[in-house]
Amino acid sequence: MKILMILVVVGAAVFLIWPMAVKKVEEVMVMERTQQETTRSGMDIAQDLMGERNNEARQADNQSSESRRDMVESPLADGVSEARVSDQLDGLEVNEEVAEIKQVMNQEWTEVAAEEPEVVLTVPFVPQAPRGNWGQPYQDACEEAAVIMVDRFIRGEGLTVDEMDNEILRMIEWQLQKYGSHKDTNSAETAGLAEEYFSLSSRVDYKIGVEDIKNELRAGRPVIVLVDGRKLGNPFYSPPGPDKHALVIKGFDTDGFITNDPGTKRGDGYRYRADKLMGAMIDYDGRQAGTKGKAMVVFD
Repeated sequence: MKILMILVVVGAAVFLIWPMAVKKVEEVMVMERTQQETTRSGMDIAQDLMGERNNEARQADNQSSESRRDMVESPLADGVSEARVSDQLDGLEVNEEVAEIKQVMNQEWTEVAAEEPEVVLTVPFVPQAPRGNWGQPYQDACEEAAVIMVDRFIRGEGLTVDEMDNEILRMIEWQLQKYGSHKDTNSAETAGLAEEYFSLSSRVDYKIGVEDIKNELRAGRPVIVLVDGRKLGNPFYSPPGPDKHALVIKGFDTDGFITNDPGTKRGDGYRYRADKLMGAMIDYDGRQAGTKGKAMVVFD
């Protein structure tokens, strides 16, 4: 009896649930068909769009090719030079990689041409006051100190504090006996001092420019110039700086000239801007009148 009742209950449940299950299955199948149709429609639309874009791209390529042919052919037909045609072709982005390579190469060559290598001669340095005594006679011994440094460079010798001190004193004594004075020799007199005292071959070049100085340095020859030290703005001078001063130019770089400035213990390789140094140059008066212009003592 119990088994019969169970079967009746199960049958009733199946009878009631079955229509609902069938309806649910039908709804799921409808949703799946709808999704498939939607997906296919989207793909069809995407394919149509891609096809249209490909057609547009092919048309653009054809027009570009025709334009290039016109640009090449029509100038020649009108008598325009081949160089102009080449220029027009260069303007087309036919090969971007080649254009980039050309740009890099041109930039590198421009940088190489713009950069001039540094030139620095190994001129030994000791200041005109070798032991730090800036009283006389050392205060006015800049010309002597400059000539001594160049002499040692030409001879390929070094220079010690003792050697500079002793040589300055000997040169001053020699000038006092020969000329009666040693102070403030002009360019010609400084060149004469180098010739007569050290037997150096020297001359004076007047009305000089930056390239004249650089050419001597490129040839391996340092030069001596006379300046108004007050115009140099050297922070290591006792203010306002010497109105008559001599120094050695031994090199140059992209920033200016490299000097041995005997007017300061920090003068070894002291750098001055080219315009600053050129603006301070003056062939001042010595025993004889100077030219008041720009000059340099050159050693052959």
